[in-house]
Amino acid sequence: MLDIILSALLPMVVTFLLGFVAAWRHDFGSKDAPTLNRMVLVYAVPLALFAGTVTTSRAALGQDIPLVIALCVAIIGLYGVVFLFSHFVLRMQVGMSALAALTASAPAVPFVGPAVLGELFGGLSAIPIAIASLVINLTVVPVTILLLALDSRGRDRQENTPVGVEGEHSASSSKSYASVFAAKLTETLKEPMVWAPLLAFIIVLSGFHFPQLIVRS
Repeated sequence: MLDIILSALLPMVVTFLLGFVAAWRHDFGSKDAPTLNRMVLVYAVPLALFAGTVTTSRAALGQDIPLVIALCVAIIGLYGVVFLFSHFVLRMQVGMSALAALTASAPAVPFVGPAVLGELFGGLSAIPIAIASLVINLTVVPVTILLLALDSRGRDRQENTPVGVEGEHSASSSKSYASVFAAKLTETLKEPMVWAPLLAFIIVLSGFHFPQLIVRS
């Protein structure tokens, strides 16, 4: 068991240490971080998730329905519990409660998942990583953006709007909140981290066998 744990976690520790060494040697600096993040999130991880998911059979994908339910309950459920606790028990503002809930419920699946689960389960790890990434990016992230916008605009309205005309803005505010949520969801769907595994799921469900030569490439 110790060997399994070390084999899964030690590569991340070594990577962190290499990052410290690279910074100490001035091989990479803070200006390089956006480039490295973009390489990982736009190219490397979406391609890995696509390749891992598209090689899964439709029957195996059907067996993962309990996994989908478990991940949805775990992520969305914990988000709701932490948000309600932060807002009503700790008396935090809506925006801060949303950020606390997102921090507690949304693990860094795209970064940590391939390193840990990839070592433990190999190619099969692509499915839980893809599902968890989709659940996070399509549910709790847009909801958090919406709650932050609602909190910010609510405070601005209280500060700048006379009491007598407050009711006139309720309908327009509801429409603006819906537009914020729709815009964020659309923006999220355009990210390769989201549409690449979604495309892979569609290919698997359609029964099309992706050429192994392309997958290995």
